[in-house]
Amino acid sequence: LQVMTDDIAEQVTVLDEKIARLQEQRATPNPEEASELAAFTDRLHANGNWNWETAKPIEGSGRNGVTFNLLEDHSVLAQGEAPANDEYTIRLAFDTTDNRAILLESLRDPSHPHGRVGRAGNGNAILTEFTAEVVSREDPTQRQPITLTWAWADVEQNNGDFQIVNTLRESDSRMWAVQSHDVPGDRHAVFTTSAPFGFESGSELIVKLRFDSPYAQHHLGRVRLHVANADDAALARVPPATSSWYIAGPFRPADAATAYTTRYGPEDGPIDFSAAFPEEQKWRHGPGVKEATPVSLATGLGAEYVAREIFVPTARTMSLSLGSDDGVQVYLNDELAFERKINRAVAPDQESITLNLKAGLNTLVCKVINTGGAGGFYHREIPREGELPHDTLLLALPEATHDALTQDRAVVAWRGKFSPHFVAINEQLKNVEAERKAAQTNIPITMVMQERAMPRETFVMTRGQYDQPDKNQ
Repeated sequence: LQVMTDDIAEQVTVLDEKIARLQEQRATPNPEEASELAAFTDRLHANGNWNWETAKPIEGSGRNGVTFNLLEDHSVLAQGEAPANDEYTIRLAFDTTDNRAILLESLRDPSHPHGRVGRAGNGNAILTEFTAEVVSREDPTQRQPITLTWAWADVEQNNGDFQIVNTLRESDSRMWAVQSHDVPGDRHAVFTTSAPFGFESGSELIVKLRFDSPYAQHHLGRVRLHVANADDAALARVPPATSSWYIAGPFRPADAATAYTTRYGPEDGPIDFSAAFPEEQKWRHGPGVKEATPVSLATGLGAEYVAREIFVPTARTMSLSLGSDDGVQVYLNDELAFERKINRAVAPDQESITLNLKAGLNTLVCKVINTGGAGGFYHREIPREGELPHDTLLLALPEATHDALTQDRAVVAWRGKFSPHFVAINEQLKNVEAERKAAQTNIPITMVMQERAMPRETFVMTRGQYDQPDKNQ
């Protein structure tokens, strides 16, 4: 039992008052921050970047009979009973050229369950694939297939493999879940393209939204689409978009040297859940692998693969800090990029490497060679100078999409990265909280005992039988 002394109680009270004052200061932006935020937003949209045009819907249809109402705000609203699975095809008109981004806006509607964005009974929705094509309005024989290179979403459901990048490939059981049954608000997803799109004479955008998940009726019900220009400099500032982590193995070699030299298969090609490897191994979702946290892998001599997909709209470098138990090989897009042959326990920041990413999909595979005992892995991505934090991209969206929740998230993200006032208060708060924690560790501790009203029966145990009392003694 902790026995609080008067001097420690007074110290903790003073520290609690400091913490409360700092939290209040942190929650209140100062006037300088407001002007700095406005200037940041202006720079984000400079040179025509993230200048959105709302595409005007022409028609929509569903694979299984769903029809659409075209609304005055240029959104489309699904009508009729939602089938178990579906695919929407939506045709829209737009006039701008040199576009590099598409915004999918998923809107709440009173006709949806609980007024949320999804048509499922709980108001949630799951998108399995997003594709787009552009057609000339003047000459429909002229078409621009769209290759998507990167995706971003303001909300990704966090209890499974539900990242937005899962919609960038042909459906393979991976999907984006919007978590609207738990998190209120509209949803926003941005997709970038490998090349500019749009015809001088005007264009039609043909978007297909697939909802082929195991979760029946989890479809978006009301959507609106926008297109925007973004030059390479603007695209270079967005953060990488990553998949979940996946694991294959362990593979059991005869010795450690064989583990290093043998390519068991996961090094090669994209992550394919249908691929079969030796020893009846396959890729599987690895939810236990966490960023910047050492994680345990299989015990005993073996090779185990930890992998993820990385999408970037422009070619760039990526710096990583790694740790492993024991050795590690790093493969990027099938090629060995780094190797360390060593025996050690896993710890943060044992290796620093730099990778050269190509625009679009990159496959990162880390092969951990364990020579005995428990295996382990550590990964930390180091953001590049000038890279935008995830939620600051909300400021790149059309101003009309900024409800109170969206704006608050964007401001908090911006302050945490770019406001000296906010960063300084955070550092002070961190120091005071550490001081309070240290003060609590100095509180004296004493044992508290009390005699039982009825003593417990006590026996001598039978020799050699720890759980067999001799009730005669």
